[in-house]
Amino acid sequence: MTSGVVKRWQFYMSMSRYSRPESMLPVRGSRRTRRRRASVLDLGWPGDYAYRLGLRARPRTFRTRPSEPEIAVTASSQEFGTKTILRGVVSSDAAASGRQNRRIVSHDYNKTPEALSRLTGSQFRVTQKDGTEPAFRNEYWDNHKPGIYVDVVSGQPLFSSTDKYDSGTGWPSFTRPIVADAVRRETDRSLWMTRTEVRSTGADSHLGHLFDDGPVDAGGQRYCMNSAALRFIPVSELETQGYGEYRSLFETAETTNTEEHTS
Repeated sequence: MTSGVVKRWQFYMSMSRYSRPESMLPVRGSRRTRRRRASVLDLGWPGDYAYRLGLRARPRTFRTRPSEPEIAVTASSQEFGTKTILRGVVSSDAAASGRQNRRIVSHDYNKTPEALSRLTGSQFRVTQKDGTEPAFRNEYWDNHKPGIYVDVVSGQPLFSSTDKYDSGTGWPSFTRPIVADAVRRETDRSLWMTRTEVRSTGADSHLGHLFDDGPVDAGGQRYCMNSAALRFIPVSELETQGYGEYRSLFETAETTNTEEHTS
């Protein structure tokens, strides 16, 4: 033991309320021992010398077992480094009884190897390699059916047909995403120009680009998307595919259209 270590140890011991080194020797199963060990932790980082000199044992730390959704979120976030979206859902029994119990349902809109293996060549090139499919030669540019568009990789809801319009560009165009945090924007300086790239927040899929030449009455934005990055789910299949909560979007639209025709 060097003289420098001894001097530091004597100084830190003089600052502790237990100045005798033998008072820190471990006595297993004693509350008094735990209090004495805690006194060394009051010293802050110098207390680590007690571990290295063997004057006391390292205290055991206990941690509660996380719930299954927390385990899934942690594992998926560490493996793929992507964002996990959690959405709260109130059970019908709790709502009927007036209680405030809230059940959290985990929607893991993450990129997994299994999901990538199911992609076609065009879908993989667009979503993973930031590709662009030809105009007027894609699946949804002229699709006028009611429904929602989800990420082809993760199934995350991205856009609704109620916000889709004919931009004349040959790609599916929307005035806004289905929810504000469904997509994120990045600066794209490829092709000798500066554009705003649009990517999904769940699986980080490349979707398309955002332009400011959209309908003025709808905000003036045009989300120009690639059909290969999307999967369309018609209204009639929302419940069967687990997207029943979005049916209210189309019920409101149907009510508005009925009122306009009546007037």
